[in-house]
Amino acid sequence: MIARIRHGIGHFFQDPLEALADMQANTPSTPVAASCLLLATLVLVLIDMIYGPLAFPQSLQPGGKRDMGAVVVAAVELSRIFAVAASLWIGGKHIMGQPITGATALWMTLPYAISLIGLELVQAASWLLFVLTSINVYGPMFTIGFGGTLLVLVISVRAIAPEKDWLACLPLAAIAFVAGHYLAPAVLVFAASMLILEKLR
Repeated sequence: MIARIRHGIGHFFQDPLEALADMQANTPSTPVAASCLLLATLVLVLIDMIYGPLAFPQSLQPGGKRDMGAVVVAAVELSRIFAVAASLWIGGKHIMGQPITGATALWMTLPYAISLIGLELVQAASWLLFVLTSINVYGPMFTIGFGGTLLVLVISVRAIAPEKDWLACLPLAAIAFVAGHYLAPAVLVFAASMLILEKLR
C-alpha cells in the first residue's frame, strides 16, 4: 500500500487528473481506504505536535489550538478529514449524481490529506528558516500551500465526476472543505444517518 501511495504521488506531479482517475479506478476496500486516511491524519497531527508548540507557544494557552493535548487535536483533525470524505460522498452521489461509494469517497480524500501533510511541512520549514535566518516567509508559503491543498481537493472532485467541467466541480470542493472544517460533527451525523437509511431500504 505504501508503494502504491508513493507511486501515486509521483504520478500526480506528472499528470494530476490522470493520477487521481487511476487512483479512483483502483479503490481498495472500505477498511483499507479508511485506514490509509486515518494514518495520513495521524502523521499530520504528529508533525503538528512536534513543531507547533515551539513555533506557536500561545497555542498551548487556555483556549489555544493545542491546549487540550495531542489526543484532542487528533480527534478534531480526524473528524474534519472524515467529514470531508462524507461531504464528497454525499455531494458526489446526491448532488452530482455519480455512482460513488463510501470507499471511493474515503480513498479520494486521501490526496487531500497528504497535501495537508505537505502544508504542515511547509509551515514547519518556514518556521525553522525564520529561527535560523530571521527571514519570515511563513505568510506567503502558507498561502501557496493552502491554495495547493484546495486545488488537490478540486482535482479529486473532478476525478470523481469526469464528465463535469472544472467550474462545476468547484462548488462541491468548496462545500466539502467548509463543511469538513467548520461543521464536521453535523456532517458525520448526517452521513451516518444516510448510511443507516440506505441499509434499511
